[in-house]
Amino acid sequence: MKHAIVLLALVLSLAGCSESLDPASRLASSRVLGAYFVHDDDPTRANPYPGESGVLELFLADPGAPRPRSYVMIACLPAPVSFGTPFCRAAPFAAVQVEADPGDPVVPPALPLTAPSEAELGETTALLVLGAVCTGSPVNPELLALLSGTGEPPEVLEVCEDPEADGTLFNYFVNVEQGDPPNTHPTIASIELDGAPFDAVSPADAAMLGCAGDPAYPEVRADGEEHHLTLRVPASAREDYETIDPDTEEPVVVREELQVGRFATAGDVKGTFGWIDGDLLENVLRWEAPEKADPAGELVRFVFTLRDGRGGFAHARRELCLVP
Repeated sequence: MKHAIVLLALVLSLAGCSESLDPASRLASSRVLGAYFVHDDDPTRANPYPGESGVLELFLADPGAPRPRSYVMIACLPAPVSFGTPFCRAAPFAAVQVEADPGDPVVPPALPLTAPSEAELGETTALLVLGAVCTGSPVNPELLALLSGTGEPPEVLEVCEDPEADGTLFNYFVNVEQGDPPNTHPTIASIELDGAPFDAVSPADAAMLGCAGDPAYPEVRADGEEHHLTLRVPASAREDYETIDPDTEEPVVVREELQVGRFATAGDVKGTFGWIDGDLLENVLRWEAPEKADPAGELVRFVFTLRDGRGGFAHARRELCLVP
């Protein structure tokens, strides 16, 4: 496992380096914004019980038309570490490597996996997934071996064969259910723009210029003014579950708090993340429009993510037309 530890140190150094000064909420390139487990028998389920199967899918967002992704992913039992980057304690029990061609359909990167048995899990309560994804380039062919803890780490690690391509290294934990009922994915009920329903979703291959006058999209002036986008969830999206109170060390039933991620291709998002907690069933995003736009009209893309902190995940996309 020495090589895996070295690799993950490299991952940390890569994650800390970027030429971009864009805010975290800016969707300026293809980005991994989440991952979630899709149960084979019940897609509303967020996690497997021991021995159950499903697919770990990545959610990526693009500032324009999506392109095919090349990727590698492995699943393993994590080493027992209390801080730092996680790594495998044993050989992976699932792996996938996909090299996409430019003409391939765009599908989410996915890793089929079966959770180990109770005996194999022991005290382990989550599965570790490590991987890399590239848009517009094959993944570095050395990465699968390096993520698996074999091979010799290079002096310089490139995620993609093309260093200029959008590439991301990631890790994710898939919780293994311990009790009943199992956790389910949250859902999004509606999204509003300045109090009006905001349902506009562009076709995947839509041009990002030329939307002026298109009735499919609400128009917003490029005047630097602030607007409000409201995301609402149904009451069922926030489930009650039992946990241990850290103060009393006694079981207690609590209600899920949902983290809302907010991303946009243009303008100023006031805060990348928000919360739906307490008695709330909504989160309001403040967004400041740009001060100029192409006369033909520019599509502005908004992407929302929703996490319940226990493996549940949801996402939504909307577009408006920015005009002078």
